[in-house]
Amino acid sequence: MKDIIIKFIEKQFAPIIGVVWNSVFFWRTVVLIIILVLFLIYLLRKHWVGIFYRSKVVFEIPKKTINIVDKPHRKACWWHMGSSGDKPAMQISAKFFVTNITKYNILLTSAKMKKPKALGAVMVKDVDSNYHGGYSIPPGVTTDLDIDFWIMPPFINQNELFRADIAVIDQFGNDHWIKKVEFPYA
Repeated sequence: MKDIIIKFIEKQFAPIIGVVWNSVFFWRTVVLIIILVLFLIYLLRKHWVGIFYRSKVVFEIPKKTINIVDKPHRKACWWHMGSSGDKPAMQISAKFFVTNITKYNILLTSAKMKKPKALGAVMVKDVDSNYHGGYSIPPGVTTDLDIDFWIMPPFINQNELFRADIAVIDQFGNDHWIKKVEFPYA
């Protein structure tokens, strides 16, 4: 069987290569081609990693990206009764100053409250206009931060004050907690 396979290969490839299967020139050529291919793989290995594998993060992700400071007026944090359709709901609002303390643009993605457990929306004032929205904060810049929660059903009665721990989440997934925020009824 082995002889049949070798004869078949000799018939098929000898005319293309132009040499006899057992010649020394043929085997030197094969070894040289293998060495060249391995050398090219060695030279291009760094580029192939980026093509075939997910590239590594080239910078260190900071743990603390922002500083949050209270706004100095009475109406910065409040809550009020509202409704969604015909069902009662609580609107909770908080306003702060936020400063980017990194060398990267920071995007604040959402907010969360510990108790009651809730997810909220964040809006940042654009540093080049008076618009608020999903704007990133350039390095070293301080701007306005608005946080809103809607909770259904309400968990306290009107005219009651409540305290809550809230966190602002950045694009790296870091939670920046603000402890014991007071929300008077407005």
